[in-house]
Amino acid sequence: MVFPLVALSAIVGLAAVGHSLPHNARPAQVKRALADVSDTYDYIVIGGGTAGLTVANRLTEDPKKKVLVIEHGELGDTIDLLLPNATATLSQNARYMWNFTSVPQTNINGRTDKGYAAAVVGGSSSVNGMFMDRPSKADLDAWATLGNKGWDWNGLIPYFKKATKFTAPSVQSISSYGYTFDASFYGNGGPVQASFPPFQWPFQKTCLEAWNGMDIPFIKEGASGSKSGVIWVPNTLDPVNETRSYARTAYYDPIRTRPNYVLLYNTNVQKLVFSTSGPLAAKGVLVKGKDGTTKTIFAAKEIILSAGTFGSPWLLQRSGVGPKAILARTNIPLVLDFPEVGQNFQDQPNFFAYFSLTKQPIPNPDYWRANATYNAETWVNYTQHHGGPYTLALGNNAAFMPISAVVDDVAELIGAAKAQNPATYLPSTYTPALLKGYKAQLAIMLNHFQHDSSPAFETPFASGPFQAMSVQKPLSRGTVFLNTTDPFNSQPLIDYRVMSNPLDWDMAVAAFRYLIKYLSTPGMQSLGLVYQSPIPANPGNLTDAQIIDLMKASLMAASFAHPSGTCAMLPKDMGGVVGSDLLVYGIKGLSIVDASVIPLLPSCHTTQLTYAIAEKAADLIKGRSGPGH
Repeated sequence: MVFPLVALSAIVGLAAVGHSLPHNARPAQVKRALADVSDTYDYIVIGGGTAGLTVANRLTEDPKKKVLVIEHGELGDTIDLLLPNATATLSQNARYMWNFTSVPQTNINGRTDKGYAAAVVGGSSSVNGMFMDRPSKADLDAWATLGNKGWDWNGLIPYFKKATKFTAPSVQSISSYGYTFDASFYGNGGPVQASFPPFQWPFQKTCLEAWNGMDIPFIKEGASGSKSGVIWVPNTLDPVNETRSYARTAYYDPIRTRPNYVLLYNTNVQKLVFSTSGPLAAKGVLVKGKDGTTKTIFAAKEIILSAGTFGSPWLLQRSGVGPKAILARTNIPLVLDFPEVGQNFQDQPNFFAYFSLTKQPIPNPDYWRANATYNAETWVNYTQHHGGPYTLALGNNAAFMPISAVVDDVAELIGAAKAQNPATYLPSTYTPALLKGYKAQLAIMLNHFQHDSSPAFETPFASGPFQAMSVQKPLSRGTVFLNTTDPFNSQPLIDYRVMSNPLDWDMAVAAFRYLIKYLSTPGMQSLGLVYQSPIPANPGNLTDAQIIDLMKASLMAASFAHPSGTCAMLPKDMGGVVGSDLLVYGIKGLSIVDASVIPLLPSCHTTQLTYAIAEKAADLIKGRSGPGH
């Protein structure tokens, strides 16, 4: 359901939260008509999402720097973007999404999957599950090992803290639900609110305690750098009114009246405009408004591409920067042959076990949905007292498993991976540089497998009739290329190439058996767990081949909504598109700041990581702007 946001201040008291303006106010700096924007700005940020709004906020701290943010989507002035309980449906709402669909995936019977990318001011932080976890230390240190000096745990922790403001749960909530945390690993003055909801369903305690029989530890704080275990995770949740805290409310709304900050929404960037003489440099953008009008806007200092894992390589390719072999099949003039653009694509394949819980304590989600009286009471509780189930997003618990907890013979898996010829299972478009980079990534992943340095699997605790399990460190890689038949109007060709490396199936089968083991614990069985189609009544009796067939037919999904890596931050000779300064190789005045620069996907959800990347990027951009930035 979509509610007009104008009602929110009356319902939830948003205007009293400390934002400089009510969420639905529109200062003069918000534009939709191209005629209303200037011809030149110091910085142009392409994409008003999680990373783009973060960077723009920091760049406009200097009142002398004029910044234009261009967003394809709408402003998003609706209450459902702020309601925690609406998170389950937001990414399915075409109003807020690009609505990308992958190409048919060969290894899951030709099924497609979504390409999760938001089209609204605030980006994916507007529609995600509000899960605020962080990578392990080993995962971040791996980035530096791959050649990115300063992009390690020590180099990024200050930016994780800079982005957040943590509020500890009340003593009552800690006593009631058992929340654990260590506030020292969070910031205390950042824009993004981090807190725990004041409510959990009663059955959550049973689900949590059931992990005691699974031989993995309970971790007090998952953001500490040591993450393998069962953890509590805060939400991106404003503790004052229990609403979503996201890039718009955190980084844009409080400073949206800055006279040097212009937001142009409902506008599509068609292509980048380059210099016509001298060294190749990005000079501006050709944009198209919703009414079909076009305009070229120039950047005096730098263009920051923050269009996301799908949008950033797509725009580069539409601008003539990408694989020559693909661009040759279009009418787009080749500007720079850059075959690595759109490759190294990573996500986390996952599957669900479906079941019902016939002996849940009341209240529970089923009771809440079925009992109109109780539902109405909880709405009043939320709107008047900011409590109850409407404060819940997609959960606050997760188990992050090291590979040794799930896979019976880790040494055998590592040996099989080392025996492979990696090129056999990688895209045919891979260059020697990309292959070199992949081999370096593989060496790191296998080292992590050998030493249990970082988690290899995740299962978040959900409040619905299913339990998810994801393979966090797949060996497969995909691609994102423009559609050569209609590059500007057809969506990009998103190919996850899920399970293209057969060892990913070995990990997935082991993960399935591990999840069924958890669901078979006395604690979970005490809830009256009954499997639902397509899971058979006794899934523990399935053979490996039957599990794979079941996953191919319906269970396996290609995306955990954490796409990354398509403009990787790596050395050029390892398949990189940007260096550790985030500047695009071979093009002056163009940087990329979003999840596409992630070289090797950590075991985590990517929102908090993207905030940290953007905060660090802002300092890098300011630093190359000269004295006084």
